[in-house]
Amino acid sequence: MIVFGKRRLKRRRLERRWRMSGEDEDRKQYCRQRQLLHRLGDQAKIEYYSRIVNEAEVDQKRLFGIIKNLFQHQREPILPSHEGHQELAKRFAVFFQKKN
Repeated sequence: MIVFGKRRLKRRRLERRWRMSGEDEDRKQYCRQRQLLHRLGDQAKIEYYSRIVNEAEVDQKRLFGIIKNLFQHQREPILPSHEGHQELAKRFAVFFQKKN
């Protein structure tokens, strides 16, 4: 993790250099470092998820729970029916005033 942090600092330093100079070579160095960090991040995720799936392979319930969490899409927040944002804000205000 320390190595990853040092590489992030290097990426930021290269980005600042490129933005200050505007040189094409500085931009190329920054882009190479950025791509390297993306690849390292992807590899770390692959290793992490592979490890937890391999650890859970004997426990089917745990395995399916992990897979469900990995592939579950974020759901839209469930809000009460409303005509507009103003009405929704008023309904929330009334609800919390009644709660006191």
